Amino acid sequence: MEYTMGQPLKRPFHNNLEKCTVVKQWIYSPPKPPKPKVPESVQRDVETRAHEFVESVLKPKHLKPAPPHADWNYLVDISTKWYRNYFYLSATYCSPGPSALAPSFETPFARLEYVGDQQFHLSYMRHTGQWWELYCIIGGGMLAGDQR
Repeated sequence: MEYTMGQPLKRPFHNNLEKCTVVKQWIYSPPKPPKPKVPESVQRDVETRAHEFVESVLKPKHLKPAPPHADWNYLVDISTKWYRNYFYLSATYCSPGPSALAPSFETPFARLEYVGDQQFHLSYMRHTGQWWELYCIIGGGMLAGDQR
């Protein structure tokens, strides 16, 4: 069994400055169930469909030639990769400015999380650095369909 410290109770608002006590309590926190393993056939199928989508839709729409006298980052490639039970769509940017730390960098912009039985959760990376879930369950048939 695993026990974790619960969140302290918030102090109630008082107009006077009397001291309020904060109560801390140990609570039982059951272990999380293990995440499902992605079968090889599902991995190959998702990679194939995502590669077709990237090559036929994303790259023609978003990859532009390098701007002349570029001082700002610009998109040079879109790629995909598996990491554990997540499938990421990533963008590679070139950093041509004189103060750049590296000549290029890669950043993920979307991910599919495998949740079992050929179903996925679709999320995107917000400007805050947090993954934001758009769709909770996407079946295998939906991946092949609409490519907007």
